[in-house]
Amino acid sequence: GVLIPMILVVYIKVYSSDEIYRLLERTVSMSEEQCEEAYFEYDPTLHACGEVSGNHDGSYLTMLSSDGLMFGVINVVGNFGTVFVDQS
Repeated sequence: GVLIPMILVVYIKVYSSDEIYRLLERTVSMSEEQCEEAYFEYDPTLHACGEVSGNHDGSYLTMLSSDGLMFGVINVVGNFGTVFVDQS
């Protein structure tokens, strides 16, 4: 009886996809100074803030980038290889 309420509270209400998207959008627009305020011990090698170079509008969530296109091509080619090599 605990699993369903936990899923509803934690994954749907607290960390819904809309909330995660809003937080990522806010992170893209943060400056270096705002990042230092947001993170207790800010380390640029551990914390990502600001736009992502090469992505559409600097977004963290995009497939409209050269790396996103490369990921898609590798995924399709790799999955074809998995299907053709599968012996079972």
